[in-house]
Amino acid sequence: MNLTQDFLVKSGIHSFVTYQQCDAQPIFSIKAATHQKMARHAQKLLQNAFGDSTVIRLEK
Repeated sequence: MNLTQDFLVKSGIHSFVTYQQCDAQPIFSIKAATHQKMARHAQKLLQNAFGDSTVIRLEK
């Protein structure tokens, strides 16, 4: 397990957040069925861990 996967598991968001690597920058996707409050929480966790310029997409 790499550091990003480890972070998703330890923070408890691995069930509704996925990631892929693109040009050495992770791109995170939050599942559309996720409650809005949990999606915002995950977004803040990801921004704190990986920086404000982290690419985070909300699936439709």
